[in-house]
Amino acid sequence: MPEKQLDSLLGELQKAVAESDELTDEQRRQMKDLQAQIRARLGEGEPEPEQDPVEAVSAYIDEFQRSHPTLTMTLGRILDALNKMGI
Repeated sequence: MPEKQLDSLLGELQKAVAESDELTDEQRRQMKDLQAQIRARLGEGEPEPEQDPVEAVSAYIDEFQRSHPTLTMTLGRILDALNKMGI
């Protein structure tokens, strides 16, 4: 069940990134890379990433907290789902 929830949240993140006019190209790339890291950690993609996805999500929450509140909220839910999965 948590993996389905996480997959749904990753879809929400992708949608939020696509709909945001305020993200830079670099920030969009970072969000795409983050999604790939999480999927890799779940065994759905490339080998396990070098950076822990939980640490990456936490860092992006800090970065986007003021400028992108909707994105921050979605990232917070992803972080919670990762924690519940023991990642």
